[in-house]
Amino acid sequence: MNNIDLNNSYATETFGESFNGDVNSRGSEEGDPHGYTDTDSLFDRNADDDVEGDADADTETEICESQANLNDGIDSFESLKKSFEMKLAVGTEIDILYAVHKLYCDYAAVMGFSVRKGNQEYFNPPDDVRMKMYHCSCAGTADNKSSKGRIAAYKKQSYRSNCEAKLRVVRDDIETPWRITLFVKQHNHELVNPRQTYLLRSARNMSRQKKQLLISMRASGIGVSKAYRFLEDEAGGRENIGFIRKDVYNALNSENRNMSKVDNGDANKLLDILTDRGMSDPSFFWKVKLSDDGRLENLFFRDTRCLIDYQHFGDVLSVDATYKTNKYDLICVPLIGINHHRTNVMFGLGFLSNEKTESYEWLFSTFLQAMYHKEPAIVFSDQDMAIMNAVDYTFRQASHRLCQWHINKNAVKHFGKLNQDKHFKNLWYKCMNGCESEDQFDSCWTRMIEEHNLSENKWFCTMHNLRKRWSSAFTCDKFSGGLHATSRSEVTNKVLKELCSTTSTLHDFVIGFERMQKSWRTREHEEDALCRGMPGMLVQRASILQQVGEVCTRSVFKLFEFESVHCISVDLTEEPPDLNAETLEFKLSSRTSMTGIRVVKINQFTKFGSCSCHLWETDGIICRHLFRVYLHFNQHRIPDAMLLNRWRKDSKQRIALCDKLFDSAGPNRFNNTVFVNHNTKRVHDLLTEYKDDSSCRAMIHESITKLIDAVQSSSGQRMDNTMDTGVEQCFPAIHHAAINH
Repeated sequence: MNNIDLNNSYATETFGESFNGDVNSRGSEEGDPHGYTDTDSLFDRNADDDVEGDADADTETEICESQANLNDGIDSFESLKKSFEMKLAVGTEIDILYAVHKLYCDYAAVMGFSVRKGNQEYFNPPDDVRMKMYHCSCAGTADNKSSKGRIAAYKKQSYRSNCEAKLRVVRDDIETPWRITLFVKQHNHELVNPRQTYLLRSARNMSRQKKQLLISMRASGIGVSKAYRFLEDEAGGRENIGFIRKDVYNALNSENRNMSKVDNGDANKLLDILTDRGMSDPSFFWKVKLSDDGRLENLFFRDTRCLIDYQHFGDVLSVDATYKTNKYDLICVPLIGINHHRTNVMFGLGFLSNEKTESYEWLFSTFLQAMYHKEPAIVFSDQDMAIMNAVDYTFRQASHRLCQWHINKNAVKHFGKLNQDKHFKNLWYKCMNGCESEDQFDSCWTRMIEEHNLSENKWFCTMHNLRKRWSSAFTCDKFSGGLHATSRSEVTNKVLKELCSTTSTLHDFVIGFERMQKSWRTREHEEDALCRGMPGMLVQRASILQQVGEVCTRSVFKLFEFESVHCISVDLTEEPPDLNAETLEFKLSSRTSMTGIRVVKINQFTKFGSCSCHLWETDGIICRHLFRVYLHFNQHRIPDAMLLNRWRKDSKQRIALCDKLFDSAGPNRFNNTVFVNHNTKRVHDLLTEYKDDSSCRAMIHESITKLIDAVQSSSGQRMDNTMDTGVEQCFPAIHHAAINH
């Protein structure tokens, strides 16, 4: 009788690391009555197809190194075959059932067939396995019966040929080793070519490390195909990876199923995540609206950084709904702004169950509540009546602009034959962005309508009624940060769709959103670091540009520089008649533009100027016409007021601390848990900071004693109000020290 010692035999050499930990490899653990469930295939014909695979994937250990010796010739193969057959000979004893399975699978990989687990018998009592069978995957016959006479929509290819190849192991007692009692080597079918054995089901495996790597790559936005190609290149070929692309899909799908994130379960898990965020972030805000049956209907959330960004860059708000970003088809509404680097900044994220006006009104009202009722100066959105009505109802002081990109995209189908008319197109684009006053717009619009007989066209009538929302002639005095469309939201929507799919749960989507938000903020910090010092200048020793470069970010400086360079193409056509007047008026024309005469007005004493092109009013950038007038005066500096705070490098240095935001909101603004956690942290920080100062320790002790007495004596008042007044009256010094700290 042969006996295999696992400490120094083939078992130790081939099982390796997986033998010690991964008990799920190549099937189930010892005692699994089911074994392999997919017994209809010897190997997968669709292994190379980039489609979602079957869910019954097996997580297995690495393929034995013996397979690499198949190219060494017939002699090497025969010796390897004999070595395996000796280890599997009848009478051989093996201590662990998993070792038996592993050994037989490695033998099958060498020979060219796949292994399927068979029946098993148990001791009684206890219910421990006494006998285990392993078969060739071609054992048995195909099941050709139909379900109630119906024709199956899909029928898997079968390789069953009633093959008799098998292995049986038995043990006499739970303390004794397993003994091989039956080993049938003959097959009645063709075996797989050695070059194809990596496709065999029982030869495929995926280590935990590789599975975790795939999960991390998928979470980072890398597609399954690209991740698999990476592993293929790393392993030196598809046959060396140890599993096929179908196994990757199975593993990732299995991971998703284990999360159990569906319907209310998914919503509850998301709310748990938001609750945790609120406990760690004192100013974190989230709000949900539930339907009558208790299901999540609408959701909005933002963190403290969103609030801080909105306080500085909330003058411009872009709203655009995006769809099909989650499995529930909820409408995702990111609320976007533009920061001091002229890049996207996130103010919050909303989910809506429908496109009704009431839903958008709830979202915008919640957004204002989260931002302490500070309204934006201008709001961009697409031409959706529900959004338009909600914006008008909620943002009473904001100017509402329609996205010009959406308008032009939608206009193509209404233009008809006019799409080929260049004269009409010029008039249309002039109405959109080329008119500097309402009179110019009316004149241009009337000309376009009359020359092309569009007075009865309903779409043009509608656009004329909405002209104040899309024509620059009516908003030239409103700051927009250079935006004319919801392009900021469009870019965000594209990123969100890349991060998540139509099968993503709410939890998946929020995690992807936070990852994207973190990436944006990291890039902002990197750009802040790059803005130190002076940027490279095309024109050296230009005093005004040096002033702008010292104050403004790099991206904004480039816009100033662009306008300053183009000022050499601007001609001064008419000077003011009275050079002693307080306000001087110049007329200029540009040789590179067909817009006609520009009028620049400048205060002779403050040097504060404005131009009829309204570039400074809308973008916060000094135009080439103003630069030309400053050059005429030999002006070496511009008023500081013309360099907007939102474009400055130190914009973020003006940000208030989160503790101050908490105090400005008032303690009643937050739930009990957040209130306790936040103030516990403040008191702890205060005690830690001044614990070595004897005078401060005495003052802190006395103040806390007075505070406790004041709170306990005011039992008729609410605890939060008592805390607020008690702090102010009992120990104002400590209160202010805590705030400043």
